[in-house]
Amino acid sequence: MADFLDNRDRRWTLTIDVNAIRRVRADPAIDLMGVLDGPLLIRLASDPVLLVDTLHTLCAAQAEAAKVSPEQFGQGLTGDAIEKAGNALLEALADFFPSRRRAILRQLLARAEELAEKDLAAIEAKLAAGDVPEKPAAEPTEAPSPPAPPPGATSTSSPESPA
Repeated sequence: MADFLDNRDRRWTLTIDVNAIRRVRADPAIDLMGVLDGPLLIRLASDPVLLVDTLHTLCAAQAEAAKVSPEQFGQGLTGDAIEKAGNALLEALADFFPSRRRAILRQLLARAEELAEKDLAAIEAKLAAGDVPEKPAAEPTEAPSPPAPPPGATSTSSPESPA
């Protein structure tokens, strides 16, 4: 479970369980279980609309109880609030997994944060030196590939083969 505040000082609590994952699979049609594969992190980080839609799906009951429409929910998530909400989503998602996978996901998230900070520092250094590119970079830095699952772990992407 993880909390975040939006720009209107509304507190939202994220709890990831099987039912929450099922709701997000239906709308906005992403599989949160794919977070260990890496590309989902990039999609959520690079598409704020997808991130807010995902957050709203997870907070829909709270939003309804507070009489906050999907539009109002989205209006409350800009700037630092959207970053903090994204971090809360990843923290809640990490809490969903069993301990070994949780540890792997936290390592993956820490590495992705290091890479993002490194990218920002490089951009800031170029700007400070007056080296402004004529066109933006084509792709953001990719998150590192997750380590192979531990022996005996089940895969989330394919059915187990009979033993």
